[in-house]
Amino acid sequence: MCIRDSLSSDVMLFKTKIIIRLVAMLLIGGFVYLFTGFGMATEPESSLIIAIAFGLIVAILSQAGLLLSTTKFGEKYKLITAALMLPFTLLLIGSSYDVITRLLSGNPLSLSSTVPYVIGAATYLYAYYMLVNNSSDAT
Repeated sequence: MCIRDSLSSDVMLFKTKIIIRLVAMLLIGGFVYLFTGFGMATEPESSLIIAIAFGLIVAILSQAGLLLSTTKFGEKYKLITAALMLPFTLLLIGSSYDVITRLLSGNPLSLSSTVPYVIGAATYLYAYYMLVNNSSDAT
């Protein structure tokens, strides 16, 4: 019975880490899309490759903490991982707060704007929870 419980908790932890990594990849994809669009709008004579590369670099750096939180490095160096996650976590929490207050005031944003903020904030908060509770074993 104990081995079965341990196995099911390991499988659940693995699935959780996969979901966290998928959310990080989706946020990276969104960043690249938005940065590329912004870069091409502000500097139309620049190369599309440069705009995509810049967006990709910024996106990976912004999600480095979330990606590291699911690894052995993230478990060993919790303070570094938490510090890398902090800026984007605050941005997502502030944006989620704005989304919720607009929803409650009767002036909601579109669903495509609301869902990424709320899912991203929930994922970051859960990743912090995993860091604090030592449940981030390497997969």
